Amino acid sequence: MRHWNSARRASAVCASTLGLLAGSCAVAPEPAPRRTLRIAATFLLVGDPVRETLARAIHASLPDVDVRLQRTERVAHNLGAPAIPDRLGFLGAVQRGEVDIALSGADAVYLASVGGLEGQGALFDRLRGIALLQTRPMYLLVRPGSPVASVEALRGHRIGLGSRDSGNGVVSRLVLEAFGLNDGDFEWVPLGTAERVKHVADGAVDATFLVDAYPSSDVMGARRRGARLLPVAGHAVDRLRHDYPFFRPFVISAVAREDVAVQTVGLDTMLLCRSDLDEALVHAVTKAFFGALPELSSLEPSFRYVDLLQAPATPIPLHAGAALYYRERELAR
Repeated sequence: MRHWNSARRASAVCASTLGLLAGSCAVAPEPAPRRTLRIAATFLLVGDPVRETLARAIHASLPDVDVRLQRTERVAHNLGAPAIPDRLGFLGAVQRGEVDIALSGADAVYLASVGGLEGQGALFDRLRGIALLQTRPMYLLVRPGSPVASVEALRGHRIGLGSRDSGNGVVSRLVLEAFGLNDGDFEWVPLGTAERVKHVADGAVDATFLVDAYPSSDVMGARRRGARLLPVAGHAVDRLRHDYPFFRPFVISAVAREDVAVQTVGLDTMLLCRSDLDEALVHAVTKAFFGALPELSSLEPSFRYVDLLQAPATPIPLHAGAALYYRERELAR
């Protein structure tokens, strides 16, 4: 019996030693590849400092994720109507999985989600909401000394607008048509964004329409040079909103003693993502965005007007990760 026990102990020791040796020779498993989160935001919606601040905030919340900014020049900020190829391509990149997180016009996102963009072919069913953000008002600027006092009075004048298939061109046409002005009723002067404001302030064109942040440094600069803001209001706006309900009333506050508040319309922006992103990841992105909001607001004042209570009211379904964030905030109140 003693010999059998001794043999058994020896065998156990041998097996244990062999196991240790085998374990020491095993190849360590390779670390899981780092995830990449691709964020796209047009420079027309936010500047480089805003994009970079948002990327840093997300990376701080998700240190194991590589955050990459994908810059786009003409995308879904072009807010006006379903006929903007760049807008289709931008949101198509989200649908195809080439972009993970994006900033866009809320109307464009909704139209894409129901297949309503011209040339789309199929609805973009992979778009999900993270947050409804600030409204961008429409500014109607007229040159210094201009006698024009209303949208209707632009008949026969030179108007600086984007190209006819650009966002500015499309949304401006929608507004002008609501007020009874068609292409032949005025001279369409195609200009870039910065050129439009400069040419109005210089008097090279009589007026321009601009959808921009609130407040807009470009508009304020033109006003200091004598350009005036006109309202976009009245019964025509009721028709406009009936035909394109994404427009919402907006009041541009007086900024100087001699100013008066100006009524106009605006279009919402939103933060969105792809439906197949992990719930925990989108929750972290949502939390990081709102945590960075004070810094974002210091870089671009329009972020001060993001309303956290309205943020979940995106025109498309919320991603489950974003919905979880809002539920947690509600329970913590």
